[in-house]
Amino acid sequence: MLYRCLLVSILQAGMVASMPFSTRELERGHRPISSKTAVIAGHVLNNNGQAISAARVYAESSSITLGKLPIATSDDQGSFLIELPATGTYKVYASKEAEGYPDTGSLFHSTGFLSIPEVRVSQGEKVQGIVVQIGPKAARIIGQIMDVRTRHTIKNAQITLSRIESPNYTYSTGPDVNGSFNVLVPSAAFKMKVSAPGYDDWFYKSDDRQDDFIQLSSDTTKQIIVILQPKH
Repeated sequence: MLYRCLLVSILQAGMVASMPFSTRELERGHRPISSKTAVIAGHVLNNNGQAISAARVYAESSSITLGKLPIATSDDQGSFLIELPATGTYKVYASKEAEGYPDTGSLFHSTGFLSIPEVRVSQGEKVQGIVVQIGPKAARIIGQIMDVRTRHTIKNAQITLSRIESPNYTYSTGPDVNGSFNVLVPSAAFKMKVSAPGYDDWFYKSDDRQDDFIQLSSDTTKQIIVILQPKH
C-alpha cells in the first residue's frame, strides 16, 4: 500500500527524478547500459493505481521521424526501462490490449482523462519516476466479415471506425486470417464502416435500423456480423 501511494503521489505532483548513471549499473531484467545512452524509467498504473505488468510502453519524439520506436515491456511490478536513440523531448505511452487497455497515444480511444508524460533527456541521463497511467478499460467489438451468398469469411477487408463528436479521430484495422475481428473501442459513440475489394461498402446500422452509430459502456463486448454484398 505504501508503494502504491508513493507512485500515485508522484503522478499527482508531476515529479520526476533524473540522475547520471554508469556502465556498471544493472537494472533488474535489463542488460548494462552505455553511459552514452539516455534512459527513461518508471511504472505503468491503471486508473485505480494498480501496477500493470506486461504492458507495452514506448517513447515518441516529434523530432525523430525515422527508425523504430523505443519500446519496453513492464515487469511484474509494472516497472519499465526504455533506452532512447537520441537526446530530446519524448512522450511516453502504454497499452495492454489483452486486458482492455488501448494505446494511450490513440486519439480514437482517448477518454480525455489521461495526462501523457513528457520527458526531456540529455546524453547519459536517466530520468526516473515516470508514471504512465492507462485506463479505464475500453469496450470491445468482436465478429466476422462474410460474403452474403457464399457465407465464406472475407480476409482482405478494412474496418474503419470514427468518433461522432470528433470525426477526425479514426482507427483502421482488418480481420485476422479467419476473417474475424476483435477491436477495442471507446465508450464514446462512433461509426463503423467495412470495405473490401469487389464488395459494396458496409455501414453499421442497429437491429431496428434507427441508429447508425455504436456506443458501449466500458469493459463490455458487442458481437457484430458483417455481411458484404458483391458489387454488380
